[in-house]
Amino acid sequence: MTRHITLAFLAIVAAATALAAVLSLILAAGISRPLTQLLNATHKLSSGDLTYTGEKKTGVAEIDNLADAFNDMSVKLSEREKSLKITNEKLADANKNYIDLIGFVSHELKGILASAIINAYAVRDGILGMVNFKQRKALDSITRNLDYLESTVHKFLNLGRIEKGDLVVNKTELDLRKDIFDVSIDSLKPMAVRKNITIDNDIEQNLRVNADHDLMLVTANNLISNAIKYGRENGRILIKSKVNGTKVEIDVYNDSTPISEEQKDRLFKSSAGSKRRRQKRSKHRPRALHNNADYRKTRGRIRVEPRHAGNSFIFEIERN
Repeated sequence: MTRHITLAFLAIVAAATALAAVLSLILAAGISRPLTQLLNATHKLSSGDLTYTGEKKTGVAEIDNLADAFNDMSVKLSEREKSLKITNEKLADANKNYIDLIGFVSHELKGILASAIINAYAVRDGILGMVNFKQRKALDSITRNLDYLESTVHKFLNLGRIEKGDLVVNKTELDLRKDIFDVSIDSLKPMAVRKNITIDNDIEQNLRVNADHDLMLVTANNLISNAIKYGRENGRILIKSKVNGTKVEIDVYNDSTPISEEQKDRLFKSSAGSKRRRQKRSKHRPRALHNNADYRKTRGRIRVEPRHAGNSFIFEIERN
């Protein structure tokens, strides 16, 4: 009798255990399946599929709430993605229109300026008649300003071509001192003379690189004209070179007010800076290097390093 009771009891315990195990498996599956779906949804979301949603009716209130929150997040991310895409397309169109406008205006001005420069030099040099000393002095100022304006137009024209990928780089072997910086110094020397600034060219003799002549000359003109314009009167500009493996560094130093870290961050800007920012610019700080794209096109880099009594603008370029 006792044996039968024991066997019955063990049978009941075994049945209860089996039932508990089955119920546990069913409950675990009911919890793990929606959680696995949510995990898959997060993987889809992280891979960029913002349309995937998790199952909301699982029978577990907490998991349903989690699925609702996830689906809401997915919808909001999808809406934000669409909004950003539309905004980026508008910005791309605006930038294209801006570059096209720069190219058009620069091209038109280039032709007008060429005629004005030829006529101004003809009058200044007495080809159209004799001019007195005062007239010659005024005409010198006019031609210098026209030359500077032509250089600025050329920079904007190059900027438009570079941004559109239309500028062709014609690399040739150049002597940096003779072909580039001596030429630039000679053309800008009148600016330096007016401020009694001495320019010392200590670039190594016969230092050669393969680069585009016109773009390198634009770079040199920009660096030296900045050094003159923002240098101290009766000061000094020192241009020197350093060969660093396959690269060459050109250091253009001028006696001036050292640039602060905040000014360094704002220095290398595109030409699209606002009028308000230009009006706030310190007279001691060089203008943003608008032809920074020229440096990139020559595969060069430029940086500024404040010194004790001035600033060094250092241009780095590959030799080949």
